Amino acid sequence: INNAMEIYHITRQNKKLLDILDTNVMYSTTDLQGNITFFSQAFERVSGYKQHEVVGKKHNIFKHPEIDSLYYKSLWETITRGEKWSGSIRNRRKDGSDYWVKTVITPLYDDMGVKVGYTAVREDITDKKQIEKLSNTDKLTQVYNRHKLDEIFNGYLDVGHSSTAGFSIILLDIDHFKVINDTYGHQVGDYVLQEMAHLIKQNLRHYDVIARWGGEEFMILLPATDIQSTRNVAEKLRLLVAS
Repeated sequence: INNAMEIYHITRQNKKLLDILDTNVMYSTTDLQGNITFFSQAFERVSGYKQHEVVGKKHNIFKHPEIDSLYYKSLWETITRGEKWSGSIRNRRKDGSDYWVKTVITPLYDDMGVKVGYTAVREDITDKKQIEKLSNTDKLTQVYNRHKLDEIFNGYLDVGHSSTAGFSIILLDIDHFKVINDTYGHQVGDYVLQEMAHLIKQNLRHYDVIARWGGEEFMILLPATDIQSTRNVAEKLRLLVAS
């Protein structure tokens, strides 16, 4: 009887712990093919999806269209080797809005030590990312500011020392910008800067980087791009601005 009571209390405790996890921790499990087998209530609240809508499906249901597929390929290769993967992922909610999660994915084993799937535990870092974006974004043009550009540039240099891919730079400014401000006023000048930044950003690859270098100057970083391709991009942008 004592053993039975002890098992009963342990079972109740475990169930209580599982209920707390389910309610407060964003986690999910998948099988070896990546199909979702469990989806916590906390994940439901953040993503907008109910468990019955995602069980049996893959996590690409949350995939943000701007995230490169190579990112997920690297993730999958890591966990299929039996290694832990951790990183930040930008996802899309059911209603189409974005959210960020810090994620740790580990292999899931049964009692016999056989790998049966994967467990992913997440932390919602959307607010942190928004604050980070504000500190790294030029307030007027909504592209990266000089501070963030320096950080990315140094990262590219570090990679460049150990890679043959290289990267290219385009530096540009707006001709006769002082005349625009003097003739039409600074409000119109600000509008021109905003439109310029928007035009450039819309005509770059999603992994290219644009930042406001200062005043009416912008810098573009193009990873893994040779000089001729960079000339082509620069000429394309020049013609778009001219038109």
